[in-house]
Amino acid sequence: MDKGAESQGYSQQPEQQGYNKPPTYTGELPTAGPSYQHYEYPQQHYEYPQVVTQTGQHPQYGQNVHAAPLQPMVIQEPQDPPPSDYLALSIFTTILCFWPLGIAAIVFSVKTRNSFQRGEYEKARISSSNAKIFNIISIAVGIFLWVIVLIAQLAWIIPLAFLLSIVRN
Repeated sequence: MDKGAESQGYSQQPEQQGYNKPPTYTGELPTAGPSYQHYEYPQQHYEYPQVVTQTGQHPQYGQNVHAAPLQPMVIQEPQDPPPSDYLALSIFTTILCFWPLGIAAIVFSVKTRNSFQRGEYEKARISSSNAKIFNIISIAVGIFLWVIVLIAQLAWIIPLAFLLSIVRN
């Protein structure tokens, strides 16, 4: 290192294997007035990655370093296809049949999907079965209620039509 750099306040750190640290500056700032004071810059600490070669030594510049091979990752695929969630049927029974049981069917349909995605295949199968049962019961109750409403309307319309025919005559 030359003396000109030392006289300006630069100090050269000793070189380490393969890595050069930047020079640090300690010295006085130029004085342009009474407000400037002597200031020492804080030392900067650099941490370099610790790489070790197969021989157990730190690598030199230009030496090839090989990373350890990655371990294979095993993903467990389900053996069976996902159980049916009956979501479309559940929405249909909620709108057109008996809505309280249709809502319960929607809840079980969503549980079927979530359980299958988490890998809980037995819970997914049970939720699928429950959604199917609630859909069937909702359809049956809905058909029964539609028939009752139709009979009630006919029971009201037929006597009314009979009365109207008597009044006209």
